[in-house]
Amino acid sequence: MVTREEVARALERVMLPASGQSLTASGRLSEILVNGDKVIVAIGIDPTEAQAMEPVRAAAQSAIGGIPGVGQALVSLTADKPVAKAPPGTRPPPSTQPHVAPGRPTQARSAKSA
Repeated sequence: MVTREEVARALERVMLPASGQSLTASGRLSEILVNGDKVIVAIGIDPTEAQAMEPVRAAAQSAIGGIPGVGQALVSLTADKPVAKAPPGTRPPPSTQPHVAPGRPTQARSAKSA
């Protein structure tokens, strides 16, 4: 059975063109999953790097596929989407909590005092 360590060693031979670092040393490996003869790897990227990182993804998939015992290799590029800002002039939804003036305690009315 293939181990995560074997996968990590194979990915040491895959280099990032911009930095010259190995994929393993770059800190971009966000996940290595091994399930029998299937290996799944996720490479963390900035969304703007998707096109430039595609050859790295393909090289990583090829390197993993060359490990004896690997039947299927899947390597994906993953990126966090930037948080969308609210358009100007929009307001957050109103609070569901009752408004209480500062310094004034809230009192629940009982059925007798109503």
